[in-house]
Amino acid sequence: MGLASLSMENHHPSTLLSMDSSASSHEELDLEMNRQIILSRPPDINLPLSAERSPPPQPWNSEPCDILDVGLGTQGYETESFINLPKAGRKCAKRVDSIWGAWFFFSFYFKPSLNDKSKAKIVRDSNGVSGFDKSDLKLDVFMVQHDMENMYMWVFKERPENALGKMQLRSYMNGHSRQGERPFPFSVDKGFARSHRMQRKHYRGLSNPQCVHGIEVVSAPNLMTLDEDDRKRWIELTGRDLNFTIPPEASDFSSWRTLPNTDFELELSLIHI
Repeated sequence: MGLASLSMENHHPSTLLSMDSSASSHEELDLEMNRQIILSRPPDINLPLSAERSPPPQPWNSEPCDILDVGLGTQGYETESFINLPKAGRKCAKRVDSIWGAWFFFSFYFKPSLNDKSKAKIVRDSNGVSGFDKSDLKLDVFMVQHDMENMYMWVFKERPENALGKMQLRSYMNGHSRQGERPFPFSVDKGFARSHRMQRKHYRGLSNPQCVHGIEVVSAPNLMTLDEDDRKRWIELTGRDLNFTIPPEASDFSSWRTLPNTDFELELSLIHI
């Protein structure tokens, strides 16, 4: 008899309980069912206490994902990500373009200084210059890094926001780069040497008057053999015509050195991506 009443109550719980409340067996069953509901689910605050003729809510543990999908903590995290990621993404994209621009400049506006018999070995393509050995380099020919930095900044003076900052530029030229980035093309492991040799008086006050041995400047390189996408990217980054020439006075361009340094702001924003 108790099993039959329970089966009926599963189909019509509210009607049966309200009509047959005088029976002691039904009262016990009513208390038992209420106790099970209380233990198996939390109260529904959206329903009035005296609600009748409504189906019982789903058990508390039937859809556990609903609990995880809502909550103030999750919503706050999503909002914070939406605000911060675009800015950090722009910083990251800026670094990618700036590193590529620095690599492009040093790869095509400078070249290895080679012995006469070795000049025919050079291969120049969209990846820079290759095909030479360490023994082919003329290490008595060198350039002062201070001048190379000035020339780089002169090229980007129309759009300085696309250039590397002071500390970034020096770090890049000293051979530091991240995985996946194009490194400085005249590294020591390729046979190019470093020294602190100075030939002009105004270098004596520099904090880092390094010289890079085995390279020479190319003031007007032929870039028409490169990919069109690379040429367009270079034009966009510098804001210049493709066939511009670097004048001799570019090596003395130093006004950029007195500008505020934004390297640390960019680096710190990338740490939190």
